[in-house]
Amino acid sequence: MRFFIIKIFGLIFFGLFSISTIAQKQREDIRQQRINLQVLNLIDEHQVSLNFRNSRDLDRFEILFENNEILIFNDIMPDNQLNSKITPNEYIRKIDSYYEPNTLEVVIRPYEISPIQKTKDNYGLITVYAKKVISIQTKNKVIYSDTFDIDITVKFNKELEYYKISSIIARKEYGKYCNLVILRKDGLTKTSSYAGDTLIINGEAKPVNPDGNFLLRNITDSTEIVIESMFVSLIPKYTITSSYDKKLEPAGNNDPNSKVIVFRRPLFYTEFEFGINPFQTSPITFEGTNYSPELINNTTQNAGINIGFVIVPKIYLFIKSGVHFKRLGFMMSVNNYTYSQNAIDPDNSLYWRTNSISNIEEAVTLQYISFPLAIQKNFMLGKPKNFISIEFGGIWSISTSSSYKSAGKGFYSGFYDSLYQITLAENGVYDFGYFDISGEGSLTPVENIFSLYGSGGFGRKLNRRMALSLNFSYVKGLNDIFEENIKGLSDDFNTVNSLTNLSTSYTINDMTINFRINYNF
Repeated sequence: MRFFIIKIFGLIFFGLFSISTIAQKQREDIRQQRINLQVLNLIDEHQVSLNFRNSRDLDRFEILFENNEILIFNDIMPDNQLNSKITPNEYIRKIDSYYEPNTLEVVIRPYEISPIQKTKDNYGLITVYAKKVISIQTKNKVIYSDTFDIDITVKFNKELEYYKISSIIARKEYGKYCNLVILRKDGLTKTSSYAGDTLIINGEAKPVNPDGNFLLRNITDSTEIVIESMFVSLIPKYTITSSYDKKLEPAGNNDPNSKVIVFRRPLFYTEFEFGINPFQTSPITFEGTNYSPELINNTTQNAGINIGFVIVPKIYLFIKSGVHFKRLGFMMSVNNYTYSQNAIDPDNSLYWRTNSISNIEEAVTLQYISFPLAIQKNFMLGKPKNFISIEFGGIWSISTSSSYKSAGKGFYSGFYDSLYQITLAENGVYDFGYFDISGEGSLTPVENIFSLYGSGGFGRKLNRRMALSLNFSYVKGLNDIFEENIKGLSDDFNTVNSLTNLSTSYTINDMTINFRINYNF
């Protein structure tokens, strides 16, 4: 019985103790909730006071802090010192110095509250973890906006009647700002804003503000931001690093963080060109009537450097010139060519000589240095990197060398009218008879050749400055390419001269496939 009574009293005591403990915890929870609510209200007041709409907001801002000597996060973005701390008074002065009145908008979004910490002077500390969103226009009409992770620590007394902000710090370090003022330049002088267009920043499309500005944030020592225009026809490409302040020009708007970048179409380009005639068609046309040589191509090629200057940037119209080294190679063949002339034999007898040359095969090589001048127009295709190019112009060519190599069979005979009208044609009699003949040497080209040409082809940009293209060109000569030569084709059995001696009626009629690579400046 006694044990039972003790057990009953024990249960009653345990129940009363549990009730007391629960009540104590409830009181602590209520106290914690009250503190949290007061702290959040204080942060709301801080947010409202930051808008600085009037002098009352300014006074309210100051009294929310424990004193004017504490240090807070310097989030004055135009000051560009995010990793420094300043006093509340300094904070106000910087806002007054940089910001356009009534443009500061601040939103503080708490997302976590720390447990209460006690201080030695019987005060409590509680930290609110929050995101602070700021948008502002400076007196220089530059818009800044950013979001920061901050810790706001509030100090309160045990009577819960005193709540003051004791510190505001950033949860991490932040880099610098660079406000890009973006311009677009057409031609040499005309400049316009890039407002409303798009940048490609590290491969991602980013819209430009309506005022033509774009704010780069958090530029650190390890930052490397590559900026290009969305238009592949515009250059250059900019790389922004921590030393941007030394590399970019000031924007001229009195904002120390504003730098100007200018996108433009290329003003000129340089181009390497290599061309070859892959067809059997000869690069030379014969327009004479006294014989009909068969002409075929024999390694016709050219190589050169061009330079093109923009005339009308918006329609991709250029004027181009250059210097080329051109080799015209062709083969000529004639089945038979016969001609007669007066001659004197070794015994000083006059006779009528007939030279009949058959199976003539001749290789001719002409080399020129050429100077083209043309108008070029590019047409951009559906994909911005692809384009069609056409050009028309003229070429001035200066002959630098010429040569031929010929072979054939010769039959030589002599008619002696004064010697019983006999004809001698046997081998061994003078230089009459049948012979295998050959010859080589220089020709007599016209020094200056003038031609017209047209070209068209397809190209693709490798990047903003380099492009490859494949073009078909046709060149039509305006004048003959050989001077008149008094030498016959083969006046004796020792040699055969060039077929070009028989007529000057040769003109350029060349078709080539050209590979080009150009670089824009």
